[in-house]
Amino acid sequence: MIKRLLDTKEAAAYLGISDASLRKRRCVGDGPAFIRDPNRSSIRYKKEDLDEWIDSQPTYTSTAGYMAKR
Repeated sequence: MIKRLLDTKEAAAYLGISDASLRKRRCVGDGPAFIRDPNRSSIRYKKEDLDEWIDSQPTYTSTAGYMAKR
């Protein structure tokens, strides 16, 4: 079975964030794992990696200073 890889725009939509936010997170090393295609200099994401990144993010119970982590 061939797994479909998502480009930056598709991955950002899947995560519910902007393309620019995903690119910035990729540049600073704060985003999900990605694959760089050396032949086309393109970035691709696996859905499994996106889901893993979502699951690794902290959750909160309040927006008051992000002090109430779960």
